[in-house]
Amino acid sequence: RKQLDFVDLPVLRDMYVKFNGAVIDSEVDLPQTSALFDSSGRALQGQSEWVVNAQLTWDDVARDIQASILFNWADERLVDVGTDNLPGAWEEPPPLLDFVYSQGLELFGQRYTVKLKAQNLIDEDVEVTRAGVLERAYNTGRTFSFGVSAEF
Repeated sequence: RKQLDFVDLPVLRDMYVKFNGAVIDSEVDLPQTSALFDSSGRALQGQSEWVVNAQLTWDDVARDIQASILFNWADERLVDVGTDNLPGAWEEPPPLLDFVYSQGLELFGQRYTVKLKAQNLIDEDVEVTRAGVLERAYNTGRTFSFGVSAEF
């Protein structure tokens, strides 16, 4: 996490960035007598080699407002392990971009938080290929939600 208050601009005083990433080296080795087609030296099913998360947040503590833009990306991953003479299927997950806004407020002596979420704003298709051929593609769609919570 890095606060952006080192930049001499008032708008950046209440902003910070977060970033994390992971490089994963997974390997599954099964005997050659296994019925699995791609059993020797393959990646763990569902495991991407690269994962990246980034966040830009404006946090106005005095007014109890927080707004964040979040970005997530994962490298391709094995989703169907190959069997018999059929090779495995690989998923290419799309990048994800989300926006979250929350604001605290007080009404009639009661504390509330209002939250708005917009998820998967890029809305690209997920593609699954097998042996270099597109096997299926689907879209998870955008999601919007609004909520109010009360503290007792």
